[in-house]
Amino acid sequence: MYEARPTFDERDAELLVTWQAARFALRDATLGPLMGDVIAFPDGTRERVAYVSSNGAQPSSGQGSHHLNTSGGISYSGALHPSVPLKCLTRIGADEADIWFFHHNCAGAHRGVYAKLRVTVWACDHVPRAVLSGRGLWLMVCRVTGESHRRHRYCISKGGMSQEAFSTRAELDSWMRRAGWAAAEPIIDDEAHGSSQLLIKADDVRHLVRNGASAKA
Repeated sequence: MYEARPTFDERDAELLVTWQAARFALRDATLGPLMGDVIAFPDGTRERVAYVSSNGAQPSSGQGSHHLNTSGGISYSGALHPSVPLKCLTRIGADEADIWFFHHNCAGAHRGVYAKLRVTVWACDHVPRAVLSGRGLWLMVCRVTGESHRRHRYCISKGGMSQEAFSTRAELDSWMRRAGWAAAEPIIDDEAHGSSQLLIKADDVRHLVRNGASAKA
């Protein structure tokens, strides 16, 4: 017989208070980011920490889920973005973020309840190309051969899926300005060979330049 999914109740609220206290204790005992914390990027996007290694914090793609356990720790299920070096992160505050746990701490199918947990927010002041590539778009400049001319010479894609297409460079430049995108490196507009290169948010380009970092780093 099908049982309705449980709803968050007073007992779950009591558990959340206890586990929030455990999270605060874990925070006090840890120098760097914890899984489930938030990273604030220069372009205004915010992503959750999904995995922490000895030298980096790997953000989630935003499509997974964050499970809270009794010790205040969080485990993540879902896809990941490239790792951010720990040296690029600065603790700037705290905010509430989505988590789930088992209703009344009793595991079972369809027993998850959802709530907010107070977590630490970290500012990322330098974003290497490897990180940006997981969050950017790709510009494909199509090759022109012989007498053939493609209707759309400039194509924008993300995750292998087409997003936008333009016939002229002026149309491309106009869209990039409106949408706030910029090329990580000068656009190679080669009719004979074509090209493929990364587009990232304009604010990220400015941060790369200000930090003297190569977009290839």
